[in-house]
Amino acid sequence: MLSLSSRSRCHPRSNGSLHRVNVTLYLYNEALHRYNEPLNQYNESLHRVNVTLYLYNEALHQYNESLNQYNESLHRVNVTLYLYHEALDQYNEPLNQYNESLNRVNVTLYLYNEALDQYNGSLNQYNESLYLYNGTLQRFRPSALPALPIHLVPGRFPRGGAETEGG
Repeated sequence: MLSLSSRSRCHPRSNGSLHRVNVTLYLYNEALHRYNEPLNQYNESLHRVNVTLYLYNEALHQYNESLNQYNESLHRVNVTLYLYHEALDQYNEPLNQYNESLNRVNVTLYLYNEALDQYNGSLNQYNESLYLYNGTLQRFRPSALPALPIHLVPGRFPRGGAETEGG
């Protein structure tokens, strides 16, 4: 470390060199200051942007936290609905099998009814033929054949609940 007494002993030439160095350093410092001034302003702007982004990120984090809770609730609802759907499928499976069996029975009954309708149609034609034949026979031999009871005549019904001949 230099003391005051040692500084005073410096040569005038070295004082001039030091002065030139100091002036150069001062000018360099001024130039750096002018260069740093816009950088400082830019850094201040960047700092404000960073603070704004930080606050925006904090707000997004809070919003996302709410969305995450909502999504968790939706997930629980979806899981519940899925399990409910699975239970319905299990419940519906025997019902579907029962319905298939019922459908086969219904098809069989339908076909049986169709066959009965055809058979009844043939019987009706046969009965009509018999009725016409009996009517013809009665015209030719009225005393030989008894009259048909009214309930056997197609399209004829007794009046007043009692059977009557000839209608």
